[in-house]
Amino acid sequence: MSIHKPDTRLRNLYNQYLYLDDKAYYDKVRFYEQNESDVFNMRLEDSLWIQSGYLSALFQIGEYRKYIDKAQKLLQRLIYHNISYFQEEDLYEETLHKMACAQYQLKQYDDSIQVSKELLKINPERKDTKRVLFCAIRNTHQKSLKFIKAGIIASLLGAAFLLLFEQIVIFSFFPHLADWFLGLIAQIFIPVFLVLIFFKLGIDFRSNRRASSWKKTCIERKK
Repeated sequence: MSIHKPDTRLRNLYNQYLYLDDKAYYDKVRFYEQNESDVFNMRLEDSLWIQSGYLSALFQIGEYRKYIDKAQKLLQRLIYHNISYFQEEDLYEETLHKMACAQYQLKQYDDSIQVSKELLKINPERKDTKRVLFCAIRNTHQKSLKFIKAGIIASLLGAAFLLLFEQIVIFSFFPHLADWFLGLIAQIFIPVFLVLIFFKLGIDFRSNRRASSWKKTCIERKK
C-alpha cells in the first residue's frame, strides 16, 4: 500500500477539483465542504482558486446566506495576504459586490447599502455596484412600494370590472349612456394610475439621486 506525502495528496485532491465541470455548482459545493480543511492546507494559489469557485457556486445556486458567511473568510485571507487581483480578476471587489447582491436578495437592504457604499469607495466606476445600491435604497421604501403595487392592481381590477359591466349591462340596456359611462371610467381611473405612477417614479428618482450622489462623492475623494 502506497502512502502519499501530504503535498502529493493535496495536489491530487486539487486535480480532482479541476476535473469538475465549470457549471457543476452543486458538485463544487459538495467537494469544498467535504474537504475544507485540506483546501486551506493547499498552496495559497490552489486554495484560493477552489475557495473562490466554491463561493461562486454558492451564489449561483442561491445559497445567499451561506455565501455571506463564507465570503468573510475569503476577504480576510485576501487582506492578510495583501491580494486583490487573482487569476486576472479583482477577487476582492467581486466578492464584495456579490455579497451586496446576496444581502439584497435576502432583503437585508441596510447591509447591502453599507457594503455597496464601501465598494464604491474603493472603485467608484463600478456601474453594477451603483445599480445594487440604487435598488437597495429603493427597497427601503417597502411600505410605500407595496401600497403603490396594491393600488395599481386594485385599479386594474376595478377598471376591468366596470368595462365588463359596461359591455354586458350598459351597452345592452342603456346604449345611449355607453359613451358617458366609458368617459366616467376614464375620469376615475386615469388620474389614479397617474398618481400611483408618479409616486413610484418619485421613489425611483430619489433613490437614484442618493446612489448617484454617493458615487460622485467617492469619485471626488479619489481625486
